[in-house]
Parts: sequence; C-alpha cells; structure tokens
Amino acid sequence: MTLSRRDLFLICASSSIVLILNMFLWQSKLIGLVVGYTYGLTLAIHVGRMFGRMLDQLERVFWGNVVAFFTIAILATLVYYIYAITPVTAAVLALLPLLSFFIPEQTEDLYLANIQEKQLISVLTLIVFFLDIILLDFLFAARTTEVLISPWQALPVAFFMLYAVTTGVLFYRNHRANDSFFRFALTSLHLFVTFGVAAMIYVHGFGFDGFVHRATQEWIFNNGSILPKQPYYIGQYSMVVLISMVTSVPVFWVDSYFVPAIAALILPPAIAYSLKRGLHMPIRMGTHAVWLIPLLYFITLNLTTPHNVVIMLGIVLIFALFGYLRGKDMSFVIPLIITIAALATHPLLGAPLALFTAAAFAFKHIKNKSKLILGTFLVVMTLLPTLMFTANNLRVGEGLPEPINPITAFPQFLELFERPYWYADTSPLRFELLYTWQLTIVPLVMLFAVYGFIKRRKQYGDWLHPFGMIAFISAAWFLRSWIYFPGVADPEQGNYPLRLIWMSIVFMLPWAAAGIAHVYTYVARKVKTDREAHTAQFISVLTISLMLMVSLYFAYPQRNVKARFPGYNVTGADFGAVEYITHDNEDNNYVVLANPLVGAAALTSNGFAQYHQTSLGEVYYYSIPSGGPLYKYFGQMLYEGQKREYMEAAMDLAGVDKAYFVLNSYWGEFEDIAQGARETADHVELIDNGKVVVFRYER
Repeated sequence: MTLSRRDLFLICASSSIVLILNMFLWQSKLIGLVVGYTYGLTLAIHVGRMFGRMLDQLERVFWGNVVAFFTIAILATLVYYIYAITPVTAAVLALLPLLSFFIPEQTEDLYLANIQEKQLISVLTLIVFFLDIILLDFLFAARTTEVLISPWQALPVAFFMLYAVTTGVLFYRNHRANDSFFRFALTSLHLFVTFGVAAMIYVHGFGFDGFVHRATQEWIFNNGSILPKQPYYIGQYSMVVLISMVTSVPVFWVDSYFVPAIAALILPPAIAYSLKRGLHMPIRMGTHAVWLIPLLYFITLNLTTPHNVVIMLGIVLIFALFGYLRGKDMSFVIPLIITIAALATHPLLGAPLALFTAAAFAFKHIKNKSKLILGTFLVVMTLLPTLMFTANNLRVGEGLPEPINPITAFPQFLELFERPYWYADTSPLRFELLYTWQLTIVPLVMLFAVYGFIKRRKQYGDWLHPFGMIAFISAAWFLRSWIYFPGVADPEQGNYPLRLIWMSIVFMLPWAAAGIAHVYTYVARKVKTDREAHTAQFISVLTISLMLMVSLYFAYPQRNVKARFPGYNVTGADFGAVEYITHDNEDNNYVVLANPLVGAAALTSNGFAQYHQTSLGEVYYYSIPSGGPLYKYFGQMLYEGQKREYMEAAMDLAGVDKAYFVLNSYWGEFEDIAQGARETADHVELIDNGKVVVFRYER
C-alpha cells in the first residue's frame, strides 16, 4: 500500500483535529492514545521522506519520527518561554507540523509491506512476546504502597530466571530472523521490562527528584508555566505536559513511563541504524548491540528526570554521530535536532554534548585540521562544565567557586570511583563473586572497545569518540579537583562529576560493538561443523542472558548482606500523614519537619501550595530540600533530643504558630525518638496503625 503526500496530509490533519476536539470536549484517554499514535506515525513517514532515498524505508520512518518528535519538543519549549503551555498553545503545536507538508518531499515509497516469516521465527516471536507479558504480570502483581527499599524484595527468584530465559530466546530469535520491524518491536518490549521495573512496582513513584519534577509539571499543566522561568528542564516539562494535554493521559502516568518507554522504543533502531552506517554492521548485530546499555547498569533509564532524558538523548546522539562521521548517508539534521532537544532539557549536560556535535561537524567538513579540532575540543570540554556551573552560581547569587589545589585534592577525584559507604567490606563468597563481576563489567566493555577501535579504525576522525570519553573524564577531574562550590552540600559536590564519568563510557560503546562483532566473526570462521556452531551459539546466548540478568539486578537498589542501600520509598502512610496535616488546617500557615519522602508526598498532593517569607529567603512549608533551613531543625529533633524549642525556632523562622514533626516507624531509634516527642508535643496522631506518627506543636 502506497501512501501519497496528500494521503498523509489528510490523515495527519484529521488526526490533529480529533486530538484537539478530544482535548477540549471528550478527554478520552483511548482516543488520545490511538489518534495520537496515528498522528505521530503519519508525520514520521512524511518527515522521513524528506531525507530522500539516502536511507532505507523503515530507517526513514524511524529517523523521521525522531526528528518530528523532538522538533515538537523544541517548539513546545520555545512556546513555554515566550508564553505558556496551555490547551490553546497545545492545539497550535498539534497543527503547526502540518506546515511541513508544503516542503517538497524527495521520495515516495511503499512503507506498508507484507512481512513474511518462517514458521520457526513466528513461533519464537510469540514465545518472546508472551514471556515478556508474564514478566510484566510479575511486576504489576508486585505493586505496593508499603516500604520497599529494593524492588527485588517484592519479586521471586523465578522472575530473574524467566528474564534470563526470555533474553536468551530473544537473542536467538533475532539472530535467525530477517524482519527488522519485529526484531525492533520485541527488543523494545524486553527493554521496557528492563527499564520499567521501578515505574511498575512503586505505586506512588520511585526516588525523590522525580517527585519534584512531576509536581512542577502538574503545576505547568494547571497554570501554563511556573515562575520564575528557569533555563533548566523545560525540554522535559513541556513535552510531558504537551503529551498529557493532547492525549488526556494524566501527567503522573506520562511522567512515570516517559524515559523507560521512549528509551525502549528509540534505542534499538537508533543504535542498529547508526552502526549500519558507521560500520556496515548487519541490522541483526546492531540490534544485539543495544544490550550494551542495560549491561552498563549505572546508565539509569528507569526514572524520568531531566538528567535521564539527556542521558537517553546523549546515547542516541553519540551513536548517530558515529554513523554521521563514518558513513555517507546520515543527515546532520538528525544529530542537530537531538542536540537542541538535549540543550533545552538540561544545559549543564546538554552543552558538553553540543560541543561534541560541533566537533563532529567540523571533522566532517574540515578534514585538514583534525589535530586542531581534537585539541580544541579537549581543552574546551575540560573547562566547559566548570565555567557553566560558575555562571549558574553567579546567576543565583552564590558567588564565585573557591579554587583549590588540584594535587592535594586529586584523592577527591579518585573517590568518585569508589563504592558507596553502604557496601560491606566482607560478605559470603557468592556475594563477593557477584560484586567482583560488577567491578569487571566496565573494564570488559572497554577491552572490547579498544579492540574494536584497533581493528576497525580507518581515518583520523575516528579518534573523536575516544577523545569524547577522555574529555568528559578530564572535565570531571577539573570540576571535582580544582573547584569547590559554595552553597552545595559536600555529598553533592561529586554528583555532577560522577555523571560525566558515567556518560564518558557511552562514547566508546560503538567501538565496543565493533569489537564484539569482530570476535563473533572470528569465532564463526573457526567453527567447522553444525554441532560446533550450535554449541557456540548456546554458550553465547547463555552467557549473554546471565550477564544481562545480573546487570538488571545491579540497575536498581539492592538490599543484601553485601549492598545495603539505605534509601526508602514514598509510601501510602506518607500520603496519609500529608492528608491528615492538610485536613487539620484551614490554610497552609504552618511548617512540617519531616524526612524528604514525606515532603515528596506533599509536593504530589498539594504541589507548591505554600512558601513562607523568611530572613533566609522563601522557604517551602515542608522541610525540603535536605540542605534547607527547616531540615536543620528536623535533624535536631531526630538527633539532639525532641525539644520544644527546636519546633518553636522553626515556627519563628517561618512566622507561624503551628508546626508538625513527622516520624516514620522505619527510622533508626524510632521508639526513643517517638517517646521524646510525645513528652513535648501538644497532640500525637498515628497514621496507618503507627507506620507514621505526626506530632503537633502549637504556641
């Protein structure tokens, strides 16, 4: 079936009109999702045709989807800064892409073709699909509102065994099949299981930062914008809010699944097509290479935050630029749009990626200045994050950072490579072996990358990706060892440098894929009989399945005798405490001293309901963030005796006459702290049979 440009325009235009009517009249989630998918697909086919015949049909549809999706995200960001994201501006943004139909297309192709499979492949396709459905059922059955430090505490060993089996069958099926569409679809489904564990298990949400960003998005959804308009995160905010408006799916659900779902959909074809352009790697091998991402368990694509959105964009960008540099058919429009979307989402990480994009463009078009480009990129990249943080500190009135001796401070940089404090020094042998393997993953991947680089390097421009890794590590060293930022808590001084180090590994993943493919080819040539071939395939699939199963375990918080992750999750009792406090007052003229997770529940339930004007500036009425002035009093109530004077000092700061002290039952020395607070409080309220205790203080 051939779709002409006129057909695509009529489908896209009618879909946009239905979306707008649904947004203002019906607000049906089903209509929003189905019609929204139709709108996006037809727009992707149209935009893909603008690339001409330089790409294959399905490849054009994919990159057309990427360009269309993130162009709309960029336009939504501009609309936010200029005015606001409202139903009216959302309607305009839905109609605006129709103007692209007046730009001449370079080709019209048959996009909807019959897909024929061998009987064995069809059976394996169904097996993988149903196994992943069972895995999803495991996850949804484990959903909870109770305390759950690690998601693995809610899942049986059978889940991991089934995950490994599904991974093995998927690899075998994808290696035997020749159908790119189903190969990508099944890989995306299994990746969604991999990235979506936390989103599915934690009913109220996972982590802490996500709650803050989600509350901001809810505010923007209801009010159009939030003041002051900051130069951060809007790329994510505007896209989540826009999707929620046009599909009528609540912000909570769009936000919870945005990164896990988009990453699962976009990474397999992005990596496969980029390796096809850059290394002439068959699509089946390129699709296998996507599993290098979850193998590196610290690449967090399981939670929607601006940082994780940029990590996702950065992975796609690094691979796309690999194909752009080494191939002849990759349009620069593709990495350019991805780069702008990253800048719009999180400039502090997007700017280094933009510098890498600029260096790649220079390499492609200025071939006689390779050494100059590499040197300039390395120097500027080393300085760029520090300069950006310095500019941001000046913008918010924190002053200049304090320079320190890089030689004496070098150990602080080395600390970034150490395990966190919650890892035990010794444990049973099986756990020591397990966590020794954890330390081996990155060196193993880097070994393959170096091997692939040595075997497949063909031009000077191939050095840019290794220099990208070196430059990001150098920037992390400069930021951590030369500069101390005032106003930033000590535990957070290393957060951003550590993120740069994690991101640096991604630059070598295309070369790691090349190295693995070369080893596979070498082994395949040595195999002389069918029996040897089947044995080699079985060993390879078994090894890969077990490695990815273990990396899945590492990708989320662990609670065992070796790794005792200290964090907790937002629970139903936390929401119960917030609800009680809210109903106990006619207004928000009070303060609450509680741990950050209760504050996250307050942000979700009440948004940015109240800020108190204090001598230290505006202070949120719950004790967040953890470095804020109210949190200091919360710490005193926990560790310095439950004295009434601490609560009165918090009231004095905010200028209120009522304060609450909230204590979770899982807190260390809970009984002693609770008894001390009972002796000084005016009223005590038990939430959810004492899982949370609320102490009220009044003047």
